[in-house]
Amino acid sequence: MKAFVTGGTGLLGSNLMRQLLTQGYGVLVLARNLDKAPRVLREYPGLEIIQGDMQDISRFAHPFKGSDILFHSAAYFRESFGLRGHWSKLNAINIDATMILPGAMFGPGDAAPTEAGQFVVDFLNGKVPFVMNGGFSVVDPRDVSGARISATQLSQFGERYLVAGRYHSEEAIGQLLAQLGNCPVPGVKLPGFAMHWVAKMVLLMAWLTRRKTVLTINAVKPMVADQQFDSSKAKNALNIFFRPLAESLKDRVAWYHQNGYVK
Repeated sequence: MKAFVTGGTGLLGSNLMRQLLTQGYGVLVLARNLDKAPRVLREYPGLEIIQGDMQDISRFAHPFKGSDILFHSAAYFRESFGLRGHWSKLNAINIDATMILPGAMFGPGDAAPTEAGQFVVDFLNGKVPFVMNGGFSVVDPRDVSGARISATQLSQFGERYLVAGRYHSEEAIGQLLAQLGNCPVPGVKLPGFAMHWVAKMVLLMAWLTRRKTVLTINAVKPMVADQQFDSSKAKNALNIFFRPLAESLKDRVAWYHQNGYVK
């Protein structure tokens, strides 16, 4: 069976691709940047890589027609945490499909890195001055990938599954990172109301300097609200499990060290 994977150089796409190859799938990867793709996917020389962008489907329509299944890992979501309007692009790039909805993904292979990955990199490099009095659901991208493959066999089209993992406080995540990275835990713990003001100031500075930031008001809100999610539907229907946070963070920290992200 041949699988077409969008976003194959990303955190989720690269872990999904690895599992597909292990299970005997033929894999065709869509990548926007052909310079980045061979670097990120260098351990899989047999892959077929197609250059293209989800905003111009005509450029890769022909090879896509020869595939048996599509795994869409290039969904557009990050800008929903930012300042500018994004709904038109969101609707143009995302598709109707069986939906696997993950929590914050912590695991190896985050080359970009994602917002959660940048937090880990900054923490390991001593650039996180405080931790927040809140938390979020964490899931390993390898577990999310397993759920996606299972959904092709066990789910009906159009179903939606929360694959959020388990809830962890940011303080607990920081303590684990400190142990794994042999670095100190930030001594300042900010309450939720203070985080909203910090996020506003960081957004203002990002707007003035035209730089991106991972700390926005929309990102802070769910963390300080201590939102927890029920993944029992996915666990029961797709026969999945969630590995321990310590394993996911250990592999993520090791990957960043091996690839030169930690100074």
